[in-house]
Amino acid sequence: MASKLTGLSDDEQVMRVMYWEATGEGLLGKALVGRTLWNRFDIVQQGNPSVFNAKGKSILHLISAKKQYETFSNKRVNRPIPEKDREEVEEALRLSKDMSLLTDALVNSGVSEEDAGLLVYATGFRTPDAYKDSSQLEGNVTPYKNHVFNNAGAPDTEKLGQSFTPSLPGISK
Repeated sequence: MASKLTGLSDDEQVMRVMYWEATGEGLLGKALVGRTLWNRFDIVQQGNPSVFNAKGKSILHLISAKKQYETFSNKRVNRPIPEKDREEVEEALRLSKDMSLLTDALVNSGVSEEDAGLLVYATGFRTPDAYKDSSQLEGNVTPYKNHVFNNAGAPDTEKLGQSFTPSLPGISK
């Protein structure tokens, strides 16, 4: 898995995915993209990483998994975050690690409590074009700006908030 991300911290890898996947989506859009990675990371730590096509349990394995993150396949994620955008991306990272703060920020921005709850438990996202593939409709689906978030791959999607609670050390629930 030769990548320019090798050797970077998990946080820097997540920030690059957030930045390049959600450019133009604002602070909360970036934070939601980051949250999907932390949710996936927690799921693969508890079981089989192949649920997200990953060959291992690291953040880099999740980012580089086949057909998962467009920014990896098109190599945009190898580019550093422009300095002028770094402060916002660092704040998005902080929000992505704290589900309560992220939920509150979403609700304060006008997102319903129900949708905010679904968004913070999302394990993936798609652009609207992906919905030409009906398999992308698996699980709860919640739109936010130009992405549609879902919880495909999370355990018990019908009772997601009750059954899937991320347990990463140092990350608030």
